[in-house]
Amino acid sequence: MVITWRRARETDFPLLRTWLEQPHVARWWNHETSAEAVARDFGPAARGEEPSEDFLALLDGEPLGLVQRPRRPAPLIPRRGAGEQVRHGSPEQPRAAASP
Repeated sequence: MVITWRRARETDFPLLRTWLEQPHVARWWNHETSAEAVARDFGPAARGEEPSEDFLALLDGEPLGLVQRPRRPAPLIPRRGAGEQVRHGSPEQPRAAASP
């Protein structure tokens, strides 16, 4: 198994929307799932217009999840807590270990 990362793109929005609609994700995220809401909330990072980065985690080339991180640490958040990792995808997929 090989885990790789790449920046999320606008072409990934339908996949992100599908993930956000899954009960195991919706339980924690409670995010609007319309195409417009996904574009509104993920678009600026995908276009590089805000100080955060969204990456798709790929397992053997297949999307597994989404990882978000700020490009610069927020001033009131300790360095170790400055990033947010969110697991999306199918609940049947194996979970990969993440490091801080």
